[in-house]
Amino acid sequence: MKIKRFLIGAFVVVCMMFMSSFVVSAASSGNCGKTCTWILDDEGTLTISGSGRMTDYSKDMYHDIPWYSHMTEIKKAVINGPETIGDRAFFYAGNMEEVIIGSSVKSIGEAAFTGCTSLSNIDIPSNVTKIFSSAFSGCRGITKLTIPDTVTLLGSKVFEDMNSLQELTVPFIGTAADNLGHLGWWFQSTTTKVPGYTWTRYDGKYYLIPTTLTKITVTSCRVRPYGFNNCNFLTDISKKDHTGGRATCTSPAVCEVCRQTYGEKDASNHTGETEIKNKKIATCLEAGYTGDIYCKGCKEPLEAGTETKALGHDMTRIVSEKVEPTCEVDGKEAVIGCSRCNYTEGGIILKAFGHIWDVGKIIKEPDEDSEGIKIYTCEKCNKTRTESIPKKESTQRPQPSQPMQPTQPVQKPQPTPQPTPQPTQKPQQSQSNVGRVDDKKTGKYIITNAVKKEVAFITPVSKNRKTFIIPNTVKINGMTYKITQIADNAFRNNKKITKVTIGNNIRSIGNNAFRGTARLKTVVIGKNVSKIGSYAFSGCKKLKTIIIKTRKLTAKTVSEKAFKGTPKITRAKVPGNKMKTYKKLLKEKGLNSKRIVKG
Repeated sequence: MKIKRFLIGAFVVVCMMFMSSFVVSAASSGNCGKTCTWILDDEGTLTISGSGRMTDYSKDMYHDIPWYSHMTEIKKAVINGPETIGDRAFFYAGNMEEVIIGSSVKSIGEAAFTGCTSLSNIDIPSNVTKIFSSAFSGCRGITKLTIPDTVTLLGSKVFEDMNSLQELTVPFIGTAADNLGHLGWWFQSTTTKVPGYTWTRYDGKYYLIPTTLTKITVTSCRVRPYGFNNCNFLTDISKKDHTGGRATCTSPAVCEVCRQTYGEKDASNHTGETEIKNKKIATCLEAGYTGDIYCKGCKEPLEAGTETKALGHDMTRIVSEKVEPTCEVDGKEAVIGCSRCNYTEGGIILKAFGHIWDVGKIIKEPDEDSEGIKIYTCEKCNKTRTESIPKKESTQRPQPSQPMQPTQPVQKPQPTPQPTPQPTQKPQQSQSNVGRVDDKKTGKYIITNAVKKEVAFITPVSKNRKTFIIPNTVKINGMTYKITQIADNAFRNNKKITKVTIGNNIRSIGNNAFRGTARLKTVVIGKNVSKIGSYAFSGCKKLKTIIIKTRKLTAKTVSEKAFKGTPKITRAKVPGNKMKTYKKLLKEKGLNSKRIVKG
């Protein structure tokens, strides 16, 4: 009987154990979607498998979560199979320490891990593309979080109340569709400040960010212009530089990744149409000019024109024919004129040359009763004149008749022909005024004034020299010239030069003279420089010191863009008595007024 009772008792115990086991199993597993299942083992590991979407649970019905009654028992969650982690799936699973997200998961739902205060680390795989609002809200155990580059959407308040967060890596700042455009959007917003949090203010709200967060890494260049608005508390911010695109004279470059504009305009990249200015048509006496080529987009000069020679007169127009002079009437030379202007030549008066009489012919001999007659004929025009021969005396023996000499008509003295005055012509420039002269030791020059022996410095002989002194004078072929100008583009884009000293005879520095000299650190400007051209020192990114000795600079003689693009640290040393004037002047031309000191 005892054995029988023992067997019956044992059977009952086994049945009770079996039933107890069945109840636990039934309470610790089930469905969490049409094709998703879950099971919670005795060690606190919740495994979610299957496929498709997990069920989303609303904020008012989160108690419908199938494992809600076991939320405090969950130590670890493994999600592998479903495509989504449902909204509020682990809502306030305060004892959960670890989460493993499988390769099937593409999105993490709204408030999915809200209140998981014991969760210290979560590895988000690259298959995840969307993380919705408040997904990690209140995960106070996480100190470091990395959002993969594959994520294209991060919802609002996704990092709310993560008051232990120290390092955050994200693929963008402010480029998701539901993001206002700044870091604070991912954190809690309030109307007041809260102790233990720093804050950034945007649109009238305070966005609370834990004081522990000091390092932000953005794995792309996709950062909105106001992405870090008021985030002065961050000590370490790193992001990738923009890439691609090309700046033009009218617009900065456009990044090929984020499509934002970045950098500065490139004044040397002109993409628009061009126009010609300052064109002058050559005339008979004045030289012409082909005109300067300007960019229509930025109105900057691209190419200087060239001078064309004066045409000279084309003397092919007949104004009047030649009139020959006669013995008695003046004549006139032919008058010819230029076919292009009103200039004429000729028309000189040809004086009448007077009659040339022959020896004459007696047609009637004189006698005692009457006078004789003698006729003279002009050898040129055959005109005749008559002359009387006196009567013979009757009381005296007739004297042999003396032939009478023809009286030559008195001719007016012929005036010396005077040359017709020629119109004053513009003196032509001597060839020596425009010739090139080169010095093998220093550089290449062009003569600007042959009379005063002045030249302009065009370019150095060698582009490999690190220091260069533009002297006061240069001796070429035994002749000494003053160097009074630095021509346009003289040192442009020089990659070697670090220091330039400008001589005291230099009066002007041309346009783009030192533009783009990437290694230029020091410039000494001589005491007679009165003009500095456009973009003369633009793009000298390493320029540290400018020593200005001249006192002749004015607002009109220094181009507004002379120092465009120079570093803010560039220091300018100026004459003491010009300190106040030059400080205002150089600030307007692009230099930092705080770095302008007495030299």
